[in-house]
Amino acid sequence: MAAITRSVGTPIIWAVSPTWAPTSSNWSTTPNALITLASIANGAGRQGGKIDLGASWKQLYIPVLRVEFQATPTSGAAATLAWAPSNSATAGNDNPGGCTGADGAFSDADLFNQLIIIGALHCDNAASVQQVYLGEFRPPTQYGSPVVWNASGATLDADNIQQGVILIPITETIA
Repeated sequence: MAAITRSVGTPIIWAVSPTWAPTSSNWSTTPNALITLASIANGAGRQGGKIDLGASWKQLYIPVLRVEFQATPTSGAAATLAWAPSNSATAGNDNPGGCTGADGAFSDADLFNQLIIIGALHCDNAASVQQVYLGEFRPPTQYGSPVVWNASGATLDADNIQQGVILIPITETIA
């Protein structure tokens, strides 16, 4: 009987350098691309820089969302992670939902719904760092960028030290 084994690759990280310094984690402190999650108000979002996953990109990733709240969020409310896929390496080309392919504000909830919704961090009732592993994600294209929408009832913290988006590449092998 065949067995499927999984191996973990080097995580791809969107954060702000040099301030990204996640504590009690195994994440690299050198981000691959920029996303500035500091001070995102409730009812607003932020898009990260477009990244090239490689010509032979992994077909499976485990997405992780890390945010820190400036004040206590509404318990059960959410910060949601989405993906803006693209067939172009150029930041401003072929982006859905009005995305630019660069770190910047994202303020349209209707356009957010045009993106691939990966999952949501349902908030604990604490002004603290909160992290969620969002199952498995299969990007449909070689290029793309994350978008975070804050509907937590609170503003994200004013610094970027603990906040970021991570994609952990997974290789599956049948033996």
